[in-house]
Amino acid sequence: MQKIKLVRLAATLLLATCGIAHASTGTFDDLDKLQKERFYYQAQAAANAAKKAANAESDTEVAQVNTVGNQANQRGSETLPSLVKINGRKAVIVLSDGTSRTVMAGQMLPGGNYQVVSVTLNGVSVKRITDGKIFPLN
Repeated sequence: MQKIKLVRLAATLLLATCGIAHASTGTFDDLDKLQKERFYYQAQAAANAAKKAANAESDTEVAQVNTVGNQANQRGSETLPSLVKINGRKAVIVLSDGTSRTVMAGQMLPGGNYQVVSVTLNGVSVKRITDGKIFPLN
């Protein structure tokens, strides 16, 4: 009986020390770095997706150039803004000309082609005014 208790105690101590020895403590700085990296890579992925969508859209527009006209060429040349960071209900975005702007839901972006639909922790959604298509920026 004593031997079993001693073995259980030794096993418990061994498991406890293994768990403590391998545990890592993260700091707020580590969390901030991870969040910045996540936003950077999400913005990069969104920019790549927007470029692919713009290329695919411009390819279909070139095929329909006789029916759509000059409006198709204008749409193909537009670029979406990039998301920099989100602060509560506001977000900082970088426009295609390189300027940054703080926006909230409902605001029109410069040029009048896009409107901010929503700002959440997962990203920002903008709507193209001409056709109502919504694009995520995250």
